[in-house]
Amino acid sequence: MRTVLSRKLPLVIIDGPNPGGLPRVGIHDREAAEKATEYLLALDHRRIGFLVDRLVPDGIGGPVDAARIDMTRDHVMRERLAGYRSTCQKFAVPWSSTVVVEAGGFDDELSRTAAETLLDAAPVTAIVAASDLLALAALDVAASDLLALAALDVAHERGLRVPEDLSVVGFDDIPSAKAAGLTTIRQPLVDKGREAAQLLLDIIGGGAGRKILLPTELVVRATVGSAPT
Repeated sequence: MRTVLSRKLPLVIIDGPNPGGLPRVGIHDREAAEKATEYLLALDHRRIGFLVDRLVPDGIGGPVDAARIDMTRDHVMRERLAGYRSTCQKFAVPWSSTVVVEAGGFDDELSRTAAETLLDAAPVTAIVAASDLLALAALDVAASDLLALAALDVAHERGLRVPEDLSVVGFDDIPSAKAAGLTTIRQPLVDKGREAAQLLLDIIGGGAGRKILLPTELVVRATVGSAPT
């Protein structure tokens, strides 16, 4: 990115990071996170765990505290975590009662380890998975739903019934999420690319850059139910 900026080439950011208010296409990340969390809280879940792939690129995984969350420079993760937190506060659920576990990377083994760590750390009734999709563009995967699917696998191996004992929510809505019946936040991935390409063409043609934020949708399937009593 530094090279592109130094040469003053036309540039459009998809998601983030976004230094200096550059033209950008993304989604309402905080609003999407609020939507997922509010859905769980409305079903009486009060012990919620959050799975994230990587807050800081240092390879460290495990439970994280507020100081580590503050260290992340990932705009998407900051917005989503802020959305989760604000919604908990809205429902008078102390953020200190939640657990955030970082996978430390993006592969299946790390995702499984993070899910196991979360289930070992606290008696949660719901898990929300969140990551920055564009951090994985080179791998062509969407880590949020993959984290959620890993949580489903670990839950089943432990004899936990989904959604009777544990609810799970993903983010992105990849094809395997639908196959697994995963409740998730759907973001318009194709539309993101289309809008970014059109915005770039507009800039090349002399138009002004701008920020475009696209809507998301909560897709309710089979992995969320009322909190167990």
